[in-house]
Amino acid sequence: MNHFGRTSVVVVCVATLVACNNAGSGHAAGESRGAASADAESSAKPNPVVGAAASPEAYHGRGVFYADAAIGCPHLGVGTRGDNACLRIALDDEHSSAEIDRAHNKIVLHNDGTYKSEQIVADVILPGWTESTKGRAPTSVHCVLRKNGTTYSTKIYAHPVHREKHTKVDLENLEVVLNDGKTDTVLLSAAEAQKAAADPGPMAKLAGFFTEVTDTLPASAPSEAGAKESRPVGDITLAIGVGPAAEKAVHAQLFRTGADTELRLTALSNIIPTYMVQRDLFLYGLEGASNLGEVKKRGLESGETLSLAVHGGKGSVSFGGTTVDLPDAANSMHDFLTTAFVGMVLAYQAKLDTAAPSPPATTGAH
Repeated sequence: MNHFGRTSVVVVCVATLVACNNAGSGHAAGESRGAASADAESSAKPNPVVGAAASPEAYHGRGVFYADAAIGCPHLGVGTRGDNACLRIALDDEHSSAEIDRAHNKIVLHNDGTYKSEQIVADVILPGWTESTKGRAPTSVHCVLRKNGTTYSTKIYAHPVHREKHTKVDLENLEVVLNDGKTDTVLLSAAEAQKAAADPGPMAKLAGFFTEVTDTLPASAPSEAGAKESRPVGDITLAIGVGPAAEKAVHAQLFRTGADTELRLTALSNIIPTYMVQRDLFLYGLEGASNLGEVKKRGLESGETLSLAVHGGKGSVSFGGTTVDLPDAANSMHDFLTTAFVGMVLAYQAKLDTAAPSPPATTGAH
């Protein structure tokens, strides 16, 4: 049984192969990836509940950080991150830093760089939940900060996983603030984030992008273990644009047998900009894969498939007929399925969430 109908439309920002990326994992309350530092030690153990008295959590330099979300996260059974580690902060270079000040319900971003052309310097994904006639489903709001010279600009996107009208929205209760060394500027208030999640259409129109999501999941049930050819548990095709003008961009598939999981992303055209693919490799821990050199240079071309897999507890990434080990593939998979628009839709379609959590009774919960 599918969640979309055969041709349903979800209006969101332009979808890249792994993220909504007009945009580029902790410590005591999160986990990190990349050449960055945090002010407390990382741990693969379950993250502690974040209390109102917690001191600000600080992050510095290039890296992608996953902090605990008070609102709770989908439990997907992939990777070693804590059950609530889906509040994402990405910092694109050494000039960027951030703090989560839970006592004052805000994330503060800093950047002291000057840039010759516009580029992304940071982004934040606030997770949440919606309720509708389809039941409870994950959602998120994405705040992207760019800088050109010393001038900032911000774009806000919503990541709904279906098109049904929401009857209730619970979003991580944090505003996103920019501090330039002198003053604080609110980039995304809690009320604006809530509105974006509740009514994503206007936010997508503001960004100027539409995507069409088509459910291409085979009608029959997934194959049992040992079958010659497995069937996907999630299968969607995304097009940029709506209606006759839409151009197919990505075919995304998710396979799962027991603990073994594989994600396949196939480019259906050359419509996806190279810089988007490059930043996605950064966001999801794929920059170091030796077989992705060409992808890092020129993006994914029509007909090419990138596969991320965890089989028998061993991670790998495949591209162009070659496969290399990727030790942290399970966490890359988790991050993709909980924060990337494409991944969130696939995980929802595959019904991977084994225990939809209730929000902890702490600051930041609704």
